[in-house]
Amino acid sequence: MSGLAAVLACCMTTGVGMAAQATRVGTRPASGATLEDVYVARSVFSSPNLPVTSFCDAAKFPSDYPVERERHFEYWSTVTQHEDGLLVNANARRLGGHHGCYSVNKNGLIYSYMTGTFAGILFTARGTCTFNPERAPQSGVSPYSCNYAMSDLPDGYVGGQATWNGVTTDISGYLTTTVGTIRLWRRP
Repeated sequence: MSGLAAVLACCMTTGVGMAAQATRVGTRPASGATLEDVYVARSVFSSPNLPVTSFCDAAKFPSDYPVERERHFEYWSTVTQHEDGLLVNANARRLGGHHGCYSVNKNGLIYSYMTGTFAGILFTARGTCTFNPERAPQSGVSPYSCNYAMSDLPDGYVGGQATWNGVTTDISGYLTTTVGTIRLWRRP
């Protein structure tokens, strides 16, 4: 807890408050209606890789990308410095989580399927993650990016997308697993 206290002290001295961790940042047309809710968050593993169960029957990946594992993740709000956007707290508050299914990694591509909640909003997401070994800053670091279509959202939304970038590594000093944006589009 002392590490968190240090980050909070840093935030208070740089003028970064804890309010609005998952604040809706709407694009407001002249009518004043909010067209989208935009979030910035971090995801982290909350389980090890698990054996595949019938939950993954709904994944429906291409036949040459069979489901290899299941896993649970948590979502956390983040805090950045106002003056430059530098991330100063990647674990401010738990926002939800998901239960996901992941295909085999073939040619640096993995298919993903998940259901969960984010900031109290139920969702289903489908998409892919691409591993980018040419971007690795050093041996033992695996950068990747993910892009998901969001569906099965509450009635006020027509859809959405989530984009994530991350690294997997055992080397200390890197932020694992991903930091991303979630854009949920409201009905006009």
